[in-house]
This record gives sequence, C-alpha cells and structure tokens, in this order.
Amino acid sequence: MALEDAFVHIAEKSQTPTIILCDRGALDTKLFVMEADFVNLRCALGYEDENKLLERYDAVVHLVTTAIGAEIHYSGTDGNAARRESVQQARSQDHGIRQAWMKHPNFLLISNKPEGSTFEDKLKRTTEAVCAQVGIQMSNDVKRQWIVDLQDDFTLQVAETAIRFQIETDFISSTDTDDVCVRRTSLVELTEGTGTGTGTGTGTGTGTGEKGGEEVLWPKWQQNWQVGATYALHHRTCIKDQSSRPVQRSDRRLTKKEWKVLRESGSTEIESSAHGTLEKDTTIRMKRTCFVHDETFWKLDEIVGPHGERRGVSLFTLEGTKDMDSAVIPPFTTTFREVSLLSLRDLKETGLLESKPSTQQKTTSRTGRVLSNITKTPIVTLRHPNHSALVPQILKAGSVGQLLQMYQLNWDGMGWYTAVVLINKIRKHATKTNRPSFLDTKDPRWLGLLGVMEEAMDQKVVDSKARMGYDNDDLTSVKSSLEVLDMDAHPLYFKLCQKIQEQTEEEDDPGESGHDFQGGSIGF
Repeated sequence: MALEDAFVHIAEKSQTPTIILCDRGALDTKLFVMEADFVNLRCALGYEDENKLLERYDAVVHLVTTAIGAEIHYSGTDGNAARRESVQQARSQDHGIRQAWMKHPNFLLISNKPEGSTFEDKLKRTTEAVCAQVGIQMSNDVKRQWIVDLQDDFTLQVAETAIRFQIETDFISSTDTDDVCVRRTSLVELTEGTGTGTGTGTGTGTGTGEKGGEEVLWPKWQQNWQVGATYALHHRTCIKDQSSRPVQRSDRRLTKKEWKVLRESGSTEIESSAHGTLEKDTTIRMKRTCFVHDETFWKLDEIVGPHGERRGVSLFTLEGTKDMDSAVIPPFTTTFREVSLLSLRDLKETGLLESKPSTQQKTTSRTGRVLSNITKTPIVTLRHPNHSALVPQILKAGSVGQLLQMYQLNWDGMGWYTAVVLINKIRKHATKTNRPSFLDTKDPRWLGLLGVMEEAMDQKVVDSKARMGYDNDDLTSVKSSLEVLDMDAHPLYFKLCQKIQEQTEEEDDPGESGHDFQGGSIGF
C-alpha cells in the first residue's frame, strides 16, 4: 500500500495523465493470512471498515487462474517453483479473491473463455477493459443488454455469492450523440434474517424477493446512503461514421460535494398537478445484483421507485468481452428483448424501463398495438411511422455506421419494409469497390435489424412481389444482400429461401388461416 501511495504521489506531481496499474491489491492479502491477522493489519493502517480499502482503486480487473477453464496451461508445483497450490487449491483461492473484489462497483472478470484462448488473447482483453474504463476507444469495447423476466428460483441460484448495490443515476446533459450522468452507488450488506412475505434470501430492513420460504430484504433506501457511497461521472458518446463499436464510455470518480453540485446543475423537469407545478423526479434508481455464472460476470439491475419498491423491468448486462456469443444467458431468466447499445436514457425515454415483462404482456400489448395470432407479439408493421422522412436520410447516408445509427435511434416501431431498405443500403455501402464501409456482422444493431425481418416472417406478415412479375422483389433483394455479405448461414436466409420457393410454386390466398393482416402489415 505504501508503494501504491508513492506512485499516486508521483503521478499527481507529474501533471501528466497517468494510469497506475497494481499487480495485486490490498484485499488479496486477506486470502493468505488468518482472518484475525488481516483485521488487525488493516485496522493498524486506519481501515476499520474493510470496504474502505475498495475505494483506493478506480476499477478492479480480475484475471481468472488457468486452473479454471485452461487447466492444460496450469503448471502448478511441477512447472513453477513459485507456485505451491494444486489445481483445486488454485481454484479455491481464485473464488475467494474474486468474491472479495466483486464488492467494488467497477469490477471486471477476465476468464479463460472461449475454449482455446491464448494468454495473448487474455492480455488483449485486459488491455481493452482498462482502456474502456478511461474512455479510450477500442474495437472490442462491447456491451450486451437484455430486458428479462426472472424465474422463481433466481434468488436461490445466486444468493450465496451475489453482491448487491443500490444505484441512483441522474442525467445532467444529453444530446443525440452524448449522455453525461452522475451516479452514486452504495454496497448493500444483507445480514441473516427472515421476512414475513414470500421470498427467498436474507437481510434486514425493507424490500422483497420473488419466491420461496424467506424474504429478500434490503436496507431502507435512504438509510443505506448513510452507511457509505461512491460517486462517479459517466460520459457516453456514440461515435459517428464507425460501424464496428460506436459507443465510447469514460468514467471519473467524484467527491460527494462534486456529485451534489453536478446533480443540481442538471436539467430539471416540471410537471403540473392539482397543487400547482412540481419538480419531476427524474432519478433512475436500481437494485443491482452482481454474480458469476458459467465463468461470466453478470449484472442484474431491477428498476425501483423512490423507496426501493419494485417499479419497472429487470436488465441483464454483460460487458467487455469480444466473444459474447459464447456467453450463455443464465437459465433462470427468460429473455424478453435485447436492448444492446441503447443508453439508460434511451430506455427511459422510450418507456421500456417502466413496464415489467410478464406472461400477461405476451398476450396483451403495452403500447396498444395489434398482436400477432401466431407469435403473440406486436405485429411488425409494413413501414416505420416516420418511413417517408427516414428513407431520404437512408439514401443520403454516407457509411454503414450512419445507417446502423439510424436503426438504433428508430428501432421501436421499425417496419419490415423500412428494414428492407436499410439492409439493402447497408449491403451497398459494405461492398462498394471505392472505399467500402466496414460492416461487423456481429454488431447487435445489424443483428437486431435482421431480427425485424425474422419476426415479421414468423408472423407471416411479409410477402414478396415475385408472383406479380417483379424481378427485384423485397424478399429476393434481402436474400441477395445476405449472399453478398456471406451470411447465407443466418436463419433469416433459410426463411427467405423457403418463402420465395413457396411463392413461386403456388399463389397464396391472402385470406387463408394463419396470416396476420391486422394493422396494415401486408404491402401489396
């Protein structure tokens, strides 16, 4: 710790932007000494509260031992004289160390996944994780996020090792491309006890869990801020003309005084009531549960009200790994909708934070849209509500990045024909011979755009003009785009081929059972 302090002092005096990397931190010692000795040591150094040690660091990057997931590379005592642990002992120590550091609000896990990763791959992911923390744009700085519904046994499966926080976010500045917000975060310590409702878990205070014999109880919302909190400034920017990973993020720690001043400087919303005009509560409050599943670090955020009461949706977040397709969403959740690359402000303004997905919502539409009789989801319409205004912008767009940004900003209500125009235009930019614009076929926005067509085809609201004598019908044009982009293994491609084949063999009856023609979804 004295060495860390010395380097911090040198960095401060240098007046040069500096990143200090510490190989091991103060809490690592805890795993190698007796508990009583560690308590005496930190108290002697002025840290009576163990969590205060976490505040020495802006972020924690935990590299998982090769004894977990890459055992063939773990030399142990045979190949490394400095190692004294067997594979099992190394695993146990790793679990203990990560459990201690997971209490840090900026914890990142660098595992040995996917199978076959090299040490160089691991170092690259570590570098990218550090760069993302300080706002340096990296090609693999990615974030996946889903609105999910939790199954009854969720709390049971994560209770033993889960770390919990309560978080308040206030936006102080927002534009089409930039969001700046301040956030305060407090670690929630749950102690053993039972509740009086139906729930599972432990704790004291107020707040409920989902199912089981005991109740998950959180401390009173306002009371917990008095225990201790950390404060931060978050800046999120959408980089134009970059299709690969267009979101750049940076964080900076704040003092409580700085947080308060910035929070009060933000725009205030006013609403009318029977008692006159009142300042609208715009704070976004979340109960966060962090846990490791299948060697992947997950964050679950539950949207709550001013007193910690459950009010909105649950968001699952996975950050900072290139090979996200290899990460398996925990089985105790039901994915409702992917909302990757949308900011918290976007989710709030579109109303997606307000309504919890449930079985009821699968048969009734929150927005009042007509539901498909086949998929029980809102019917994909023919055109986006602003189709006539969007098409000229699509035709004028100068890169794949701009087109994907259009989808990101207009995804809600995206019609299938509007999606066709976007897909084909993106293909033209990605394949033009003069300065082609790069398309990452794993970009969540691109996959979401293809998903619009898939959903429409599943609902049987898409039809082709092929039987009317057109050579460049909508379905064939999308099929051709996927072929040019080497995406003929995508599920949408097979659905397009099947539909085109059906239409060339026989003329469909527009009124036959199974088609969803409500809401103006068929464009003949």
